[in-house]
Amino acid sequence: MVSGRRTTVGAACGAAREQLRGQWRALIEAPRELFVVYVIKWLTSYSYFVTSLILTVFLSEEFGLSDSTAGFHYGLFGTLITIYGFFMGFVIDNLGVRLSLLLGGGLMLVARLVMALTEDVFVMRLMLFGALPAGEALGTPVLTLGIKRYTTDANRATGLSLSLSLSLSLSLS
Repeated sequence: MVSGRRTTVGAACGAAREQLRGQWRALIEAPRELFVVYVIKWLTSYSYFVTSLILTVFLSEEFGLSDSTAGFHYGLFGTLITIYGFFMGFVIDNLGVRLSLLLGGGLMLVARLVMALTEDVFVMRLMLFGALPAGEALGTPVLTLGIKRYTTDANRATGLSLSLSLSLSLSLS
């Protein structure tokens, strides 16, 4: 009885292993654009997590904000990403994936560059509460749409899992 159960478990594990190999093979054979989306997702996640790590210290040291005010700015920035995300859905639908990514990436680049170079608190707040969360809201959801577009039913679960793993691995560093 026990050896019969082991055979059944062994067969099930072998079938699951073959199914996973098939999904990885299908993912490897995916279009080049999928891997471009992964690189963009990695870079976007990296920039977000780096910003999250240094933002309060940056605001305190460069702009003289108190720790509690810098923390409030950090919290408001995160909240605005979510709020802007609700309203950007129709913009993304009208612009399309490519243009949304270009606009979102451009907004994030300009906002981070201006924040690094400005000494004016008003300009920093304009970038932190305007351009940067708008860029994040335009970019991040579109990357998930890109992954769905460039995967098939055979490799979609593996493709989305890899995307989530890339993002979460950056949060640990």
